[in-house]
Amino acid sequence: MKKTEERQNSNITTNTKTNTTPETATNTTAKTATKTATKKFEGVITALVTPFKQSGDVDFDGLRKLLDMQLEAEVNGLAVCATTGEGGSLKIEERKAILTTCVKRASGTKCRIIAGAGTNVTASTIELTKLAQDCGCDAALIVTPYYNKPTPQGLYRHYMTVLDSTSIPIILYNIPSRAVVDMTPEHVARVAEHERCVGIKDATGNVLRVFEIRERVKKEFSILTGEDAGFLPFLACGGDGIISATSNIVPRKMVDLYRAWKNGDVEKARNIHGSLLDLMKALFMETNPGPAKYALSRMKIIEPVLRLPLVPPDSSSSCAKALEEALRKHGLI
Repeated sequence: MKKTEERQNSNITTNTKTNTTPETATNTTAKTATKTATKKFEGVITALVTPFKQSGDVDFDGLRKLLDMQLEAEVNGLAVCATTGEGGSLKIEERKAILTTCVKRASGTKCRIIAGAGTNVTASTIELTKLAQDCGCDAALIVTPYYNKPTPQGLYRHYMTVLDSTSIPIILYNIPSRAVVDMTPEHVARVAEHERCVGIKDATGNVLRVFEIRERVKKEFSILTGEDAGFLPFLACGGDGIISATSNIVPRKMVDLYRAWKNGDVEKARNIHGSLLDLMKALFMETNPGPAKYALSRMKIIEPVLRLPLVPPDSSSSCAKALEEALRKHGLI
C-alpha cells in the first residue's frame, strides 16, 4: 500500500528495536516477513487477566492454569497483555515472557493470540507491536491513544505509522469511555484501507456501529464487541464475535452461546445469554479486571492480586456479594 504524503512527512521515530531473548527467538520462524491474517478473527476471544503473586511478580503457574482452562473450552482466541491483562503495568521483559508462554501453550490449537500493544505514544506502540510480532502473535490489538486526545488526523497518522512500521495484522480498539476519543466509522474506514488493518474491537456499546462500519469498509473486516452484556444483540446485528472479560470465568458457556447462534439455534443462544447476565453485570460493578480476578480467586485458580492503582473488590462490597451469588448460581464455587 502506498504511503500518503502526510504519512511520509511524519516526524515520529519508527526504528525502535525490541530486544530478543533466546526464548523469544525460538518462537518465531520469519520475524521480518509480513504476517497476513489468513482467517477472519471471530467468535469468543478472551481478554485474559494477568495473574500476579502476592509479591507482585507474574504468576506463570497461574497463567498456565488459565491458559489450559481457556484452551479446553476451545475459545477462538486470547487477547493478552491488554486492558484486562493490566498491560499498562507490565515491563517489556514481563510482556515478552507472557506472550511467549501463551504462543507456545496455544501452538497446535485453533486459538489465536492477540497481543495488546496500544499506548498513547506512537513510538512506544510501535515497540510493543514489534514485540508481539517477534513473539509469534497472530495480531496486535491497538487502542486509540488515551488522555492526550488526538484529532481525527492525529488518529489516522498514529495508526498508519504503526501499520507501516510493523508487519503483523492489527485490530483497532475503540473505547471512548476510557480513551476519551471516539474512532467513528468514517475514521475506521480510512485506516482500514491498509491491508493489515483487519478488524476492530468496538466498546462503544452502540450495536448500530456494526452496520455503519460494514457500510463503509469495503473488504473482509472483523467487527468484535467489547461489551459482554451486549454480545448476543451485537451478533444479531452482524458482528463477528467478542473480546470478553466474562469468558475468563465461563469460557465454555460463552463458546456455547456463540456456537448456538452460528448454528441457528437462537433460543439456546438467548437462554445462555440471559443466564449469564447476572455474572456479566457483577464483573463490571467495579473497574475491570478487579472483579474478574476476585471471581477467579474464589474459584481457586489465581490470587486476587492487581497492580496499583487497581485493587480487587473488598469482600464486603456489593460487587463481591453479587459475584458470590452469581458464582454459586453457576456452580463455580
